[in-house]
Amino acid sequence: MFFATPLWATIKKELILLGRDRAGLLILFVMPAVLVLVITLVQDNVLKKMGESPLEVILVDQDGGKAARDFSRLLTQSGQLGLRREEDESAALAAVERGDAQLCIVIRQGMSDELHRLGRAMVREMVEGNSSPPPALAPGRLELYFDPLVMGGFRSSMLASVKMAAMAVQFEELLAALQAELTGLFNQLPPLPPEFELSGHTSWELTELAGRELITVTEPRFTQESGVALPDSVQQNVPAWSLFGIFFIVVPLAGSIIRERITGTLGRLLVMPVPFFVFLLGKVAAYGLVCLAQFALILAIGKLLLPLLGAPVFELGDNYGAIILVLLAAVAAAAGYGILLGTVGRSYEQVSMFGAMSVVIAAALGGIMVPVYAMPEAMQKLSQFSPLGWALEAMLEIFVRQGGYREILRPTALLTAFALACLAGAWSYFSQRERSGKF
Repeated sequence: MFFATPLWATIKKELILLGRDRAGLLILFVMPAVLVLVITLVQDNVLKKMGESPLEVILVDQDGGKAARDFSRLLTQSGQLGLRREEDESAALAAVERGDAQLCIVIRQGMSDELHRLGRAMVREMVEGNSSPPPALAPGRLELYFDPLVMGGFRSSMLASVKMAAMAVQFEELLAALQAELTGLFNQLPPLPPEFELSGHTSWELTELAGRELITVTEPRFTQESGVALPDSVQQNVPAWSLFGIFFIVVPLAGSIIRERITGTLGRLLVMPVPFFVFLLGKVAAYGLVCLAQFALILAIGKLLLPLLGAPVFELGDNYGAIILVLLAAVAAAAGYGILLGTVGRSYEQVSMFGAMSVVIAAALGGIMVPVYAMPEAMQKLSQFSPLGWALEAMLEIFVRQGGYREILRPTALLTAFALACLAGAWSYFSQRERSGKF
């Protein structure tokens, strides 16, 4: 094939030049490896203690009774959860699975009536001094469905807020039942027997009565149906920081183009009877191989080194085709952005500074450093425009939600479109400069 020889020569040239760029290799390999070690180990403890910001919660009220209304009111007053109502349970659960909300609370029908019945029965048992145990509870009146990406402290904080609201509703119902029962006793004739006491004739005290759960909170997991794995800091950080390292390839790649232009190498390449896109393709292929090696290094750290340091082991899953597809799209996006910077930039210092800063900003907005759901609303909207956010979304769909090709179609398409847009911009700018004789 006519282009095979120059293409291989271009790839070989780029790898040789990259091998001489020790600073570039340091950025590509050592920097993301150190980051994934440090950040993962730190967030493994930090994320368990977080959860101070309001998080999006969907409430499906199938009961509509007084206890259900009191429960939703207390949740809203807590300030921990941003509540929105949904009537369709299937739509609510689908929204949580997609990550549109962090939690769906389903109040099952009959919770208010059951709470009222159990509260009255338990208080009556106590007041009458019977030694029989409290009536059996009806489980599953409150069901919590968490987004699989909600981790550590966020999950604990949301669960604690729900249980506190449930206990407050239960306590109010018990107080109302106790007041009604005592009022009825005092109005009876003849007077109460002198031996009557609220405690001493029962096998469980009033304090124990208040501590019993009349509203049960269960957590049915999506894993029972779709095999979604519970997340941890490793499943979040290994793909996140490997993508961060991949996109940092824009610095040495753009610098390579700048150096070729300054030294005159680019001018000599242009007089060769080979289309310019072959050289661009060679650069993408060469740096793509480096990115693949870099990704393999980060995976090895997640599988082998992090468990030795006390962190969970990284679970790769078995959807290798989807992983490769996302990885190639991310590499193409990073390489395309690097080529655009190298074509438009005027000096190595300029592209190295702008490239590094833009990648860090895109990483921060895209959820690499902090999960998107923990960000302020304005930043969550901005994260929709981050290429690293698209790549991370696709990776987490695979590694955490156990998604397939359909789930990664949108972020992969966005990454591919971004890569093509960058290459088209670089080509257009290069052609314009070439016609003006400035190359």
